[in-house]
Amino acid sequence: MQGVRYSVGTPLVRGLLIVTGLAMFAASIKSPLEPLFVLRTIGGQAQDLGFAEACWGLGMLIGSVAAPAATRRWHR
Repeated sequence: MQGVRYSVGTPLVRGLLIVTGLAMFAASIKSPLEPLFVLRTIGGQAQDLGFAEACWGLGMLIGSVAAPAATRRWHR
């Protein structure tokens, strides 16, 4: 219970938990729906699934690299 109180009471930890939770939620929605969207809705082929996954990974990488610069610019 002490860990929960600390996590909720510390703004940095609370923010990290929220952002991590949102990223995990987005990934859990994307995983089962992405093949249906790529193959059925936009008429893609199997190799397009790999391209979509590569774009997701590249976006995550760019976001991770850009995050420190963004935190230096946007003060709380």
